[in-house]
Amino acid sequence: MMLQLASIIALASSPTDPLTTRLRAIAVDRASFYSCKIAVSVQTATESFAAASDDQVDERFVWGSVTKLLTGAGVLRAVETKKLDLDQPAAPHIDTMLDKLGLPPMRVLFGANASKITPRHLGSMRSGVPDYDTATPFPKPPVDPFRAQVYAQPQKEWDPVDILNVSWVARGNLNFYPGSHTTYSSTNFVLLGLLLAAVHDEKTWDGFDQLSALDGLPAARRAMYSKVATAVHGAPSTYTSLHGYDRTSYNGHNASVLPGTDVYDVKGVYGGWTASDLTARVADVARLAYDIFGAHGPRILAPASVATMLPQPSPRGSLPYGFATFNLTRRWGPSGLAYNQAYGHLGATYGYQSLAIYYPAADISVAVASNIETDDQAQPADAICYVYNAVLSHLHNTTEPTCQFHAQGYYGGWCDCGNNYSCNSDTKTCEMSEMGTLSKADCEAAC
Repeated sequence: MMLQLASIIALASSPTDPLTTRLRAIAVDRASFYSCKIAVSVQTATESFAAASDDQVDERFVWGSVTKLLTGAGVLRAVETKKLDLDQPAAPHIDTMLDKLGLPPMRVLFGANASKITPRHLGSMRSGVPDYDTATPFPKPPVDPFRAQVYAQPQKEWDPVDILNVSWVARGNLNFYPGSHTTYSSTNFVLLGLLLAAVHDEKTWDGFDQLSALDGLPAARRAMYSKVATAVHGAPSTYTSLHGYDRTSYNGHNASVLPGTDVYDVKGVYGGWTASDLTARVADVARLAYDIFGAHGPRILAPASVATMLPQPSPRGSLPYGFATFNLTRRWGPSGLAYNQAYGHLGATYGYQSLAIYYPAADISVAVASNIETDDQAQPADAICYVYNAVLSHLHNTTEPTCQFHAQGYYGGWCDCGNNYSCNSDTKTCEMSEMGTLSKADCEAAC
């Protein structure tokens, strides 16, 4: 059953209300487990809830690739305002900015087939443009040549010129013909930033206001984003008091030494610009996800644009990506498969990892941020396992289930709330699986 708006309004937003108290307990518990700071926020149609493990809910986190939600919304706003056609070649716009940067045109950087790349290809990771991010977590040991360069030159900003000039990006050819595959590449969103600067008639790349993506909101709602920063220049220390720590094992780094490598003054944390520079409070990001995808209230985008962002079912093994949006559907809660559906974006950069996610069945968004970076990037999804079930129990006025998060793979894992069993029709046995829907007892009775 879909939740009605009246059920959502029933939630209170006082700092001492039961839901906020529970969110804080989850943040404290998960922060203790991972030895870091964790903050969580829930946005409904009418209320905002936020909690942090240290009670500092107004501190800004660095959100990494969650920035792509903002950039994608900016592109679709440009389509809505007739500045851009999603399916026409992107090169005529991007080449204008490349020329201002002293760079050659798309066809030189990426080969003749770059003329076939459209904004839709860029926003859906289907352009074939090589990724500047060289992080390769598997097979072990993890390696990342670009990270090594960033740490070797902590005062270097890695602006679009630097990103597009690295040898493995500007190599004169694409990885594949545009539209033929889906492969994650953050370079796509650097190019979308240049495209947006061009269609907004900016003279320089850094003259483009990324927050113009929010201009479709009413003034009062737009003003709620006044604390959000897009880190065009500088290091995290320019925008936040919150230090971030790299606890990965990339390039032979010792991940067991706490607190990890402090990236507070490393300007390359923001290398990637419109792919990775959002710096904001956790409640701001939960609101952003809701204002893009939510069912009620003021919207950043028209319904048709939101539909463009949504990931469609993809073949097994392919990247589950729509337009600036991951399909994040997995086993999250106890209330049936509809409540498992989710989409949003993962966020990771040096020293910080996060997740912004929207659940259409409950019509809520959740944002989780941490000030550490780990190899498997489990901590945001781990916290959401408990946060989402706490919210569902409040919405349904039921007892919160006892859940356990199972980390699995790179940014993987699933939430076991005791009903993760399904019957294997071939063996007639009950098996635990991420998308199971039965308790063990019910499964055994039916199998």
